[in-house]
Amino acid sequence: EAPPQAVAGTSFGYRLRYMNNGQASTTGATLRIRVPRGTTFSSAGSASGWTCADCCALM
Repeated sequence: EAPPQAVAGTSFGYRLRYMNNGQASTTGATLRIRVPRGTTFSSAGSASGWTCADCCALM
């Protein structure tokens, strides 16, 4: 879920929904999301437990 268009220089949030459709439980899963260069990650605006594994690549 996200706004239809992100405007340069403004903040926006979005929500991810994901499911494990496999037959086994898992822990430590990593979600990879491609974002435009120059995008920043705000841990203050994120739910507990979310981090940016490679934030340097966003700049």
